[in-house]
Amino acid sequence: MTTETKEAVATCETCRAPIYEGEQVCTFYADVSFCVAHAVKRSDELQMLNETVRGWHSPYENRDYDEADLLQRVAELELQIAREGDGPAALVTA
Repeated sequence: MTTETKEAVATCETCRAPIYEGEQVCTFYADVSFCVAHAVKRSDELQMLNETVRGWHSPYENRDYDEADLLQRVAELELQIAREGDGPAALVTA
């Protein structure tokens, strides 16, 4: 009898927990993963967007966004938070 061992596809940057294929993972930042418990919240993303609009340092400043796109995303996030609460942002299945 053989025992199959799962190999992690990612590791949570906060708690170092392994993330396996089929599990939920937050991939908000490129090349960085978080488990569901440590996922970036919608309010965190909203704060970063607002800081970018104000010209402050943000992960978004290196991306190709214009102010109209940022303001549209701010409005969408504010509505989503109002409707669904401050859940995790950018969750996907690993």
